[in-house]
Amino acid sequence: MQKEFCRDESGVSPFVIALVCSVIQCCLEEFQNGTRTLIPYTTLQYSGKYRAICRLMARISERNPAGMQKLCVKTMKRGLRSAGAGAHREVETSMTDADIDAAAAELDELSEEEEYSD
Repeated sequence: MQKEFCRDESGVSPFVIALVCSVIQCCLEEFQNGTRTLIPYTTLQYSGKYRAICRLMARISERNPAGMQKLCVKTMKRGLRSAGAGAHREVETSMTDADIDAAAAELDELSEEEEYSD
């Protein structure tokens, strides 16, 4: 995945940035009335919005390819830094072995049915 979406020389893919923008749009729509109304992030609901953002980013990139590359590299660097990743992309966590065991055990509780409640 790194080779396609997170290369040192070009940063994250503009498609990844577009995906994040569409997720943010979903979150904003959930709270547009001041309280949260759950809107599932589905392909049916958001694929058109994602593609529209991809088209906009392509148009911007056509007009300023160096600027788009700078955005992609800066986004990658900030993301890695926020994730606590080091120079070799190793990520340190503050979870103890007990925390990891508890998280792994919770996976047994997952239902195969989709649930949209908090």
